[in-house]
Amino acid sequence: MVLTWTGLTYNTFNNASVTVDAKWAQVENQLQRRADLIPQLKDLTPAQEREILAALTQSQETYEQAITPAEKMAALAAVDRAVEEFLAIASSRPTLQVNSQFVNLQYEIAGTENRIATERRRYIQAVQDYNQKVQSFPNFLLAKPLGFHPHALPQR
Repeated sequence: MVLTWTGLTYNTFNNASVTVDAKWAQVENQLQRRADLIPQLKDLTPAQEREILAALTQSQETYEQAITPAEKMAALAAVDRAVEEFLAIASSRPTLQVNSQFVNLQYEIAGTENRIATERRRYIQAVQDYNQKVQSFPNFLLAKPLGFHPHALPQR
């Protein structure tokens, strides 16, 4: 009976862990999509705006070098700031406001932001479900010995 319970509990933990990983992969897909928009932003940035060009370039490089979910979320904050700065500068440029490439890019950015929020919410829910399984009684008695530990929730 104990062996059966151990097997079922292991499978429950494993399935929940796989779900967390899959949800994080969806978040990463959307974050990558957003990072892929950075070169288009750089192409539209006026040459005299060297600071925003540098911020866009640095934020893209930081994101691409990030490995862990925590690093990716920190890099996302840098990307957020760079995109917000770009949009602030762009809003004061009438020539950009009528540029169809810029208008389309704004829609893409907004859509990507919505997708990121949705996938992030799903990831957080999966982490919470996993953590609840790992930390509830009597499952927590087996979690550590089987190699399952609670996941940290993203801080953003």
